[in-house]
Amino acid sequence: MTTYVRNSVYTSENKGGIGTSKKYYEKSPVRSKSTSDVTFKANKNSTNSEGPDLCDEKGCPTACQSILKNSKRIFDILTYFRLALALTLYILIVIDVIHIITMIEKEFWVECLLQIVNIEFTLFTIFAHPKRLANFPRAIKIYRASRKMNSSSSSLSSSQLGQQEYPSNIKEAQKRVSKAYEWYIYEGDKEFICPPGKLLIVLTFWNIGSFVQYGICAILWFIPQQSRPVIIYLAFDVISFICEVVPIPMVVSQSKRAKISRQYAVFEAGRTLLPHLRYRRSMAI
Repeated sequence: MTTYVRNSVYTSENKGGIGTSKKYYEKSPVRSKSTSDVTFKANKNSTNSEGPDLCDEKGCPTACQSILKNSKRIFDILTYFRLALALTLYILIVIDVIHIITMIEKEFWVECLLQIVNIEFTLFTIFAHPKRLANFPRAIKIYRASRKMNSSSSSLSSSQLGQQEYPSNIKEAQKRVSKAYEWYIYEGDKEFICPPGKLLIVLTFWNIGSFVQYGICAILWFIPQQSRPVIIYLAFDVISFICEVVPIPMVVSQSKRAKISRQYAVFEAGRTLLPHLRYRRSMAI
């Protein structure tokens, strides 16, 4: 599609020694912008403006970090929710045992609440137990290797102690456990490293608690209320409560150490890359 515009051109003519200007117009074809050209330019501008935000070197890591932060928050919320469910279940089981011993008829809504909380807590256990069960043999291997290293270190000199390292299979087990649990630190400063004994204790309690929860679920599902074995029922409740509560302070304290260790690693990396900047010492504390 073409249109014509009027371009003004000035010419000069000499009449009587006086220079005068005369303006005339000529038509010159000018190509107008079609809708396809406008659309192509708009798409090109949008591509140039949106591309770097999504796929450049800064956009993708930022998006991944935000996703990881949100997933960690959701995981923390689910962890607290699971703990609240566990405590609610243990209290309801005690109430159920009291009703069985006193032979007092329990209200229907209490039994419904007990079954609902049991189902939810059992689902959480089913999702978490495979990871606990897979890392339990690795924790045993790491603990045995550390015991052997400690027993052999008594006959080594100080120079040889610094060269001691775990075998390759033990290092691989440590890496897998660290990927499964962020609070497990196995290298770096000794102040932040999780002892192999603590790892083994935590996973032992978690696995026992998971198996006991399956027993509680079987009692609640397949045995009527007045026929439930009180001693086994109450023993399962106490064992599950201990296995759920005892590892909490260990994991919380080790999680704080792991967080400080990561901050300290960032601090050291920044000081190495940019030695002229002054960093706050509080990050390393």
